[in-house]
Amino acid sequence: MIFVPVYRTWLEISSEALSHNVRVLRSCLAKDVAFIGVVKANAYGHGLPEIVQMLDREDVKHFAVDSIEEAIRVRIILPRAEILTLGFVPDERLDDVVLHNLQPVLYDLDQIRLLNEAAGKQGKHVSVHVKIETGLARQGVFPDDLPRLVKEIQKAPHLDGIGLCTHFSCAEDLSRREDTQKQTRLFYETVGSVASMLPNLRYVHAACSAAILCHPESHGTAVRAGIALYGLWPSENVESDARSHHLSLNLHPVLSWHSRVAQVKDYPAG
Repeated sequence: MIFVPVYRTWLEISSEALSHNVRVLRSCLAKDVAFIGVVKANAYGHGLPEIVQMLDREDVKHFAVDSIEEAIRVRIILPRAEILTLGFVPDERLDDVVLHNLQPVLYDLDQIRLLNEAAGKQGKHVSVHVKIETGLARQGVFPDDLPRLVKEIQKAPHLDGIGLCTHFSCAEDLSRREDTQKQTRLFYETVGSVASMLPNLRYVHAACSAAILCHPESHGTAVRAGIALYGLWPSENVESDARSHHLSLNLHPVLSWHSRVAQVKDYPAG
């Protein structure tokens, strides 16, 4: 069938390109590493419902978003998916975390107390991740404070600590590779200091797209695939470095923008 556009300009989202990118990124990982598809910001502008359904067909079982609103949209589409909420969750939305079986990222003692209370009121358990501050200077608990926070999770009858994570400050800048390696070492040393306190710990994740491609030592038991999932390289030096190690490695843009030609004519010079 020939596609006849109805509109003057339109976007096309390629399921074939997305499938290709998933395969490429998975080829960089050990088989037992969980693949988390990041669909925040309306799936990087590609359309959250469409991308989530495409990723589901690629057997992606884990998703990450920024906000509660995004998480609920994913939950409506995929009732059984594991949904990680990376961004700040206001206290008044903790009931929604419990109700929709979301996995929040915690880094504060008050969060633990309030979320445990919210889960108790609904008679449910909530799986949580803890974010460790390793150098980005955003949200996260400092390594020295982590044992105390984990102990609070241990004492919370309605919370289950299943994940530890961090985020790199400059993984896409390979001229600062030592900074990423320093963060990686600090993260895994810190994880090692508390892992025995979390018997259900399953997900240890630090790697973003750039780290998936260029920092294999950071992969852990899960990775968060973001910009590369949509066919965009995190930076030019990530692209050149990745291709130098895998000559056939390539990403395909998922989104293309088209427009109908209104007129073509030859115009005299001058």
